[in-house]
Amino acid sequence: MKTPARLSLLAAFVLGACAKPTEADCEQLADHVIDLMVKDVGVEGMEDAIREEAEKERPKLIEECKGGTKTEVDCLLAAQSREDMEKC
Repeated sequence: MKTPARLSLLAAFVLGACAKPTEADCEQLADHVIDLMVKDVGVEGMEDAIREEAEKERPKLIEECKGGTKTEVDCLLAAQSREDMEKC
């Protein structure tokens, strides 16, 4: 691989790892986390009450998201369980 190509690849990797998530990314992440919280509890008939309580955490989730990286947010968005999220 030629040196300029290597540098381009390295720059893309570094910038991708350091890129900040957008407001829309953080909104989407908050929705996803809340959905997983409701799913994780698994108490039938309590979904609405759990979602209502989880929604109270939305502003905190969004603020925490803004302090992360786009790579972390992408990992969390791909998670299908709390265990998956912990791996991010």
